[in-house]
Amino acid sequence: MNDFTKIYKTTNRETKLEFLQQLLQKETHLQQLFVQFAQGQNLATIVEVDIDKNRDEIWKELSGLDTENIMDSCHHSYYDEDEIGDEILENIFKPYFDTVLVYLNKEEYLNAFHSILAIYEITVVELPDIEDDYYIFGDAIEDYIQDIVSNYLNTFTKALSSKDIPTEIIKLFIELFFKRYLKYKAYYLYNFDNLFEVLIQQSNTATYLLHKLEEYNLYSAESAIILLRIATVIDDDSLYLKVANEFYEYEEKIALALLKKYKTLNQESNFAKIAQTLLEQKNNSSYTLIIIDTINKEKYEETYIKALKIYITDAKSVAHYKLLREYLDQSDRLIFIETMNKFFSSSFYIKLLEIEQEYKKILLFSQKYNDSYTLKKVLEPIVTIYPNEVFDNIKKQVNTLVGERGRNNYQTASSLLQLMLSVPSKQEELRIFIKKHYEHQPRLPALRDELNKAGLLK
Repeated sequence: MNDFTKIYKTTNRETKLEFLQQLLQKETHLQQLFVQFAQGQNLATIVEVDIDKNRDEIWKELSGLDTENIMDSCHHSYYDEDEIGDEILENIFKPYFDTVLVYLNKEEYLNAFHSILAIYEITVVELPDIEDDYYIFGDAIEDYIQDIVSNYLNTFTKALSSKDIPTEIIKLFIELFFKRYLKYKAYYLYNFDNLFEVLIQQSNTATYLLHKLEEYNLYSAESAIILLRIATVIDDDSLYLKVANEFYEYEEKIALALLKKYKTLNQESNFAKIAQTLLEQKNNSSYTLIIIDTINKEKYEETYIKALKIYITDAKSVAHYKLLREYLDQSDRLIFIETMNKFFSSSFYIKLLEIEQEYKKILLFSQKYNDSYTLKKVLEPIVTIYPNEVFDNIKKQVNTLVGERGRNNYQTASSLLQLMLSVPSKQEELRIFIKKHYEHQPRLPALRDELNKAGLLK
């Protein structure tokens, strides 16, 4: 680059003009750029990518897919059929996305924007009818394409986040976006939430986007996330609260944002009102944790308890159950714990019974429990309380496991027997039982090995 600068500065004007003339004659796409530049356009705002043309090129490649030939060429390859369709589509789209990144790296932002929208618009036009008698697409081709385009849009947005894009370019993209949005009703604003969040960093561009949304009457649940972003950038709490209150019931992300805003503003009663509404409508833990941590539990005890129950049920949190139990009597605790038994794995149910010292319930549960591989966790809390009953259960399970053979079964059997090492009164009975299996005929070397590894032969 230093050589170029030095030579350029020392080269006479006639040589420079001759070079420019030859270059324009050789590169036809530069001729159009020159015309636009000569007409007063800034190079940064001159676009050479035609969205419709690029999109139609992708569409044409998709329409040319021949699944019969594809299967013939892959017949002896290592591919699974489920993988073929994904790779075929990726090979079609990737060169177009690579071009997007080239434009982005060259800071030709409008060309990059035009190119990524061309890729996106494949999802908004009617796709060609591709015969797939060989089922190389495990799912509908639309789903494959949607995933590919979504991943590319996310990658583009991430790459864009490190760029310092001029305000003029951002405004031109906003103009472009809404022209395309109005042209194709299958455009979805929410697909571009993250992209607009990256672009709208300054109040001038945020205000410009707000005016466009208002101009095109796009104040809706679909634009709510973008509107919240705009309100944050322009520091307009009234707009933020208006949008969030109107649309929080449509989207959990907005509900969580509204709760956080009321928390930041220290508006206790409004926070509680929204919390109560959310908990009445949905059993979802995405916002229950902020309710638990924020709400005035003395003033809104019922809401606090409901949030705890939902969060415990979803997150299986022992710590939060310990908070809940302070608000329930023993009978209500047990009623709540039984709901865990109906819907969740045994381990959490057993943990809660152990907290309540309901050892008899654990024993009765263990006697009906038929999963040898997880039985140890069930028996651990009661092994020293009901040693006889627990050992009887273990012996039955071990006999079954050894009878079924296999090292995995021997490992499980040995792990169960380890529980009895903590019970002094059962050591002699344990020793006799282990000796019986150790001396099993025919000999079972793998069982002996697992008993030894478990420290049961001392």
